[in-house]
Amino acid sequence: MREFLNLDDGNRVILREGLEFTIGEPGGDVHDGLDADSLTEAIRSVVLPAVSAMDPEHPWDCIVQLARRRRVQTCAEELERLPYVLVLNDAVRNWL
Repeated sequence: MREFLNLDDGNRVILREGLEFTIGEPGGDVHDGLDADSLTEAIRSVVLPAVSAMDPEHPWDCIVQLARRRRVQTCAEELERLPYVLVLNDAVRNWL
């Protein structure tokens, strides 16, 4: 998984990549009950709590720090107003 910001000029700045998680139960078929919506919710439950856990009082500060490392000037208040969108690529949709 990758986490990125879409900038006003249309460019995409990758903040984190190589994020991984496991879904499914031992001995079960991972596809049972799995669709795009349930996968999206599972991803949200992994990525967003990790950000919030870094600083529960200011959860967006982690993303601000990642953005600034990529020379994107922003602040938590700006990021709070943006949608946090998860996009499943074609390979994942086909796997589902």
